[in-house]
Amino acid sequence: MPTLTEGSNAALSGARVSVRVTGPLDLTVLVVSADGKVAGDDDMVFFNQPAAPGVRLEGITAHLDLGVLRPGADKVVIAVSPERAGATFGGLPVTLTLKHGGEDVRFTPARLSTQTVAVLAEIYQRSNAPGGGQGTQWKVRAVGQGYDEGLAGLATDFGVSIDDAPATNSAPGANAKHEAKYEANHEAHAADVGTARTGKVTAPPFPTPHTSTTLDMSKKPLGAIELTKKGSALIPLDFSKREQARSTVFRVDLEWDGGSARRRSLGADLDLYALWADRAGRTGAVYYRDLGSLNAPPYVRLHGDATAPGRESVEITRPDHLAHVLICAYSAVENGTGSFKSYGARAIVDDASGSRVTVPLFDDSEKYWVAIAKLSFSEEGVRVQQVEDYGRETTESRPLLHADGTFEMGAGPVEFKFEDED
Repeated sequence: MPTLTEGSNAALSGARVSVRVTGPLDLTVLVVSADGKVAGDDDMVFFNQPAAPGVRLEGITAHLDLGVLRPGADKVVIAVSPERAGATFGGLPVTLTLKHGGEDVRFTPARLSTQTVAVLAEIYQRSNAPGGGQGTQWKVRAVGQGYDEGLAGLATDFGVSIDDAPATNSAPGANAKHEAKYEANHEAHAADVGTARTGKVTAPPFPTPHTSTTLDMSKKPLGAIELTKKGSALIPLDFSKREQARSTVFRVDLEWDGGSARRRSLGADLDLYALWADRAGRTGAVYYRDLGSLNAPPYVRLHGDATAPGRESVEITRPDHLAHVLICAYSAVENGTGSFKSYGARAIVDDASGSRVTVPLFDDSEKYWVAIAKLSFSEEGVRVQQVEDYGRETTESRPLLHADGTFEMGAGPVEFKFEDED
């Protein structure tokens, strides 16, 4: 896999490109004209505006079709910022992988630390095709330049109107700062494109606000999404706002329909287990024998026990108290053989504020236990991860969740649901 260094470039073999970044990051794509500015606020693709002509954002992956960018588009800027507002890159792994024509190109910036936003790469047009022919050649250049002004400040530099960072209130020297950045980038671009330019490159004036509605940079609810295998999603929650952290209620459902009529007739009684670890390092389990509590630790409660296909639910009322919750399902031996997937089992996480994350299963493993999803609570919000791991062969020992969020299948106690009824 070719690896780029800062300032190096590579030719792209086609117009369809995907760009992916690693780490707890927000990915932003800016479509700019030859003057280095957006034509309008629609040219900024980010978490609150995930699509534009030729650009589609899916989490930390951007799908580009360079052939259908809006008219006048000259360059695509790839930027990232930490998921948590105000956080820096210190300690965060940042790697960009660009896929084009069956080939991957990778870039890892070396100098990101205290900055709050960074331009990782630019995808731009070369005016002539190789060999002197006519046409357009798209290339990617590794940039790796970090800035301190945050995503809103960087967007404003490119001419986007941001409602919480209006360009009319720019700090002293902001215009000079913008001109210096623009001139350096513009000259590097001109040298590679090979177009004739003489004299000093003049930067456009510092962007002024558009008359259109400005973009809202506050994070919105996720809406309804479904995770891929081992995928994850961050439900935004501001833990610095004490009342929000205390009052937000998360509901987690285990849903299953039993699969087929034959499967339902044989038995399809699944049990929901919520293994928890709080911020004090304590661990425990909420299930049909210990329903938990909403008003006292662990602030997790199971609402009943369904003995037929349908739904079992837990609620979480104090996300600021918890560190991790592992959502598991148990299938008793009385159900006979059959995978959790064949039962139609899935977990659904809902914050009652517009974020609903469905966590499906993908494997046909016939075990007694499955760990489906892990919820991790931090200052960034609540991360929901598809973990899909199965119990050990022939054992009914439940999973064990550790205080640090790691877990072991088959390492917990064994209990039989109806043993007290004999």
